[in-house]
Amino acid sequence: MRFILFPDPILKPLFATLLALAVAFGFSTPRPAVAQDGIAGAVALGIVGTAVYCAANPHRCGGSRTGTTSGNLGAVDAAALNRTQAMWVQGGLRNLGFYSGAIDGAIGAGTRSSIRQYQAAIGANATGRLTGQQINDLVALSPDFISYEDDAPYLFNADLANDLSRDQVRQLQAELNRRGFNAGPVDGAMGGMTRNAIAAYKGSQGLPGGPVASRRLLAHMLDMPAPVPAGAHLVAFRPSGSSGGDVDSSSGNTAQNVAQPQADTPAPAAPEGEDLVFDLLGVTLGMKPDAVTNRLSQEFGANLVTDQTDAAGFGGTEGLDIAYLGQQSNWPADAAEQFVALFDSARPDLGAVAAFRTIRMPASVDQAMFDAQVMPGILEKYGADARFGDDDIWIGGADARAAARDDAGILAQCGELRLADIGSGSWAEGSGPRLDTASLDSVSRDCGQVLTVTFENSVLEIGLWNSTALSGAAPKIKF
Repeated sequence: MRFILFPDPILKPLFATLLALAVAFGFSTPRPAVAQDGIAGAVALGIVGTAVYCAANPHRCGGSRTGTTSGNLGAVDAAALNRTQAMWVQGGLRNLGFYSGAIDGAIGAGTRSSIRQYQAAIGANATGRLTGQQINDLVALSPDFISYEDDAPYLFNADLANDLSRDQVRQLQAELNRRGFNAGPVDGAMGGMTRNAIAAYKGSQGLPGGPVASRRLLAHMLDMPAPVPAGAHLVAFRPSGSSGGDVDSSSGNTAQNVAQPQADTPAPAAPEGEDLVFDLLGVTLGMKPDAVTNRLSQEFGANLVTDQTDAAGFGGTEGLDIAYLGQQSNWPADAAEQFVALFDSARPDLGAVAAFRTIRMPASVDQAMFDAQVMPGILEKYGADARFGDDDIWIGGADARAAARDDAGILAQCGELRLADIGSGSWAEGSGPRLDTASLDSVSRDCGQVLTVTFENSVLEIGLWNSTALSGAAPKIKF
């Protein structure tokens, strides 16, 4: 069984197209925008945030390089931008930490260089020419729009360019026709009839903005989650503002303020007597499958490919017999990412019982580089108090954490759940990830939530599991 965010007529062509792109934290193909000595740091951007990292290390983000650009001054973007719209794009680049020049609406060499850095950071081809989706995303991340929730109707004003594939335009046309708005032939062509139908539909719904065929519009029509701008997770400070009226420009929500590096946030503490809850890309144990998928769609956007299988498909057991897969469409290319969530069909109330986040790094990232540039970001996210020794294991259960400080042997009882094979594709393709079933036996003690980090052969794997459920311990009941 396979579950997808878009129907097969859309996903398959999209998958084929995106398969050629390098989806990464700061990488592009064939030439990365981040220097080789900062490759591991680029992966760390996804953990600590690009704006903060680039502010502290401008030489690793291209910020201090003075060489000439490669002639993109005559670049043609997907949509012609007027001065105000170009200023929005520059504001979005600044909020992401890629642009420090004047917000003047002049798309010159400096702006093009920043665009290439942004494209590399989101895994797109670093051409310096903006696609429709990139225009819309950067505008949505600009000071005029960043304070709005992703599903705010006002953000339809940020959609300046068509950003749907031809197949998605066909889907939009079919839906418009079904609703009585005559979009003409369902041919994927953005003609006058389609634009008029879009305008009529938006008018009937009270939606602002022009007659643009956008992801936001398609999501609205299909009652799907609104798109999250690519790179939104890289913004050091993205306030979750209103979904309604005007933004107060005096509130400090300016490009300069938003792009400022934020003060270091103290690492999560592990108070005695309190259990800890960990997450992977915002996914927490206990989440239901739909919630996991929605969260991954926010992280990976249109680059998300999903799949589902039973125990036979991924090597599960009777108590861990359903697996969900979410991975970037160019997996397993360098810096691509994969996510696996495991469930027990007999206990749907448990939600996700285990999860694995896997990132393939370039071979040039060795252990020393990983320790110096990536591990600090992991420690910042998960804290140091719950981490034990050099085993890179975090124990969430307060009782087990206290016991492990006195007896290091307890760590082995908390388990070392892992994947036997990360695979090269999906289960539907016969090459999806496989669980190391024998590693389930290593979980023999109730340690609460357990998180491990391993880095081997240029692969970073972060595992997370509910040791209470896997060890067979009686559930804790609070009165």
